[in-house]
Amino acid sequence: MKKISFTMSIFMGLMMSFALSLTGNLLSGHFALPMFLMSFAGSFILSLIIGLIIPMKPLSDKVCGKFGAEQGTIKARIISSLLSTVIYTPVLTTVMVLMMTVMAGKNLDMQIAEKKTELQNLTQQCQTLEAESQSLEEQLASIPADAPQRKGMEEGLNEQKAAIGEMKKGMGELSGAIEGMTAGKPVFIKVWPRSLAVSLLVGFILSFIFQPMILKAVMKKNGIEI
Repeated sequence: MKKISFTMSIFMGLMMSFALSLTGNLLSGHFALPMFLMSFAGSFILSLIIGLIIPMKPLSDKVCGKFGAEQGTIKARIISSLLSTVIYTPVLTTVMVLMMTVMAGKNLDMQIAEKKTELQNLTQQCQTLEAESQSLEEQLASIPADAPQRKGMEEGLNEQKAAIGEMKKGMGELSGAIEGMTAGKPVFIKVWPRSLAVSLLVGFILSFIFQPMILKAVMKKNGIEI
């Protein structure tokens, strides 16, 4: 029975970990394969540990017996599905959401740092150009209005001012992007409740549909017909 229970835990863990990792990544709105794979691997290992600690088949049989639910009936399937969902899903969801928020936060921190560097460089360039523009204005102030070189200097000054305007516009866009990315950093306590609710629903549906199939296949492989 221990072998059957552990085999059940492996297959159920694979299915639940895959489905919940995929659900969590899709709910985040930023599906990323590396994040999905890490979430799947971590949750699968955790599901195996849960399976070793809590033998699901004997526990399910015991609970179904207390509620008078015979094996193979809809009532027994509902009880077994609820039991496995309540045991597995909250733990797996908590770990996956924590991993995703930490990884997404680090990724955003890197992007924010890059934007800040761009903003700093652009600010320095703008300050340099403003200083050059001011110097050119001072030179123009000392040149007579009918001097031949004045026209060229005025054109150069206008070009510099236009470039400064574009730079300041770019600085504003970068500042807005930094603020948006900072505000968009995922917060565990905000993401977890919604993810848990959806994961409980997904987990129950999957358990209800596939748990009897997996149990039947495992029992048949071990020479037991149900």
